[in-house]
Amino acid sequence: MPSPIQGSARDALDNSPRLAGQPDRPGGRRHHPLALAPFDLWPLALLSIALLYLGLRELEPRPAAGRGWCYGFGLFAAGTSWVYVSIHDYGAASPALAAVLTLGFVAGLGLFFALAAWLWARWLRRVEAPLADALAFAALWLAQEAFRGWFLTGFPGSMPATASSTARWPGSRRWAASG
Repeated sequence: MPSPIQGSARDALDNSPRLAGQPDRPGGRRHHPLALAPFDLWPLALLSIALLYLGLRELEPRPAAGRGWCYGFGLFAAGTSWVYVSIHDYGAASPALAAVLTLGFVAGLGLFFALAAWLWARWLRRVEAPLADALAFAALWLAQEAFRGWFLTGFPGSMPATASSTARWPGSRRWAASG
């Protein structure tokens, strides 16, 4: 029986970030918010990044960019509710306007992750050398975080380093100064 979806619409679905290549890994972007306060389960930030890496391994550059954007959007959607509160409560904007502006802000932040995923899938991925591949992904991730921090003048929201800065490492005191 032929599919009810024909031509380019079917191709678009087959190449969408969620459906192409490997299925969306359980967790991924959903783990990262638990690494931040008040839960402070910092290893989940690393697990989240590792699941993104594994989810990108088999994708072509365009679907990889889509998955990277989805990751970034989900990551910041869970960590930037304060933007909505600032716009609505303190900026006296309507709830609809505050929601649209917050979604636009989060969508824009997702573009950083889309670009990093696209660059890695297009030029840096080395399937024949898994260790070099993982190191290239980690280096690109670090560069993307550093650029985002510089370009947005230190916007720290939802960074993995934020999660580990208050972690209790074995045999050490808390890193971050309190109060």
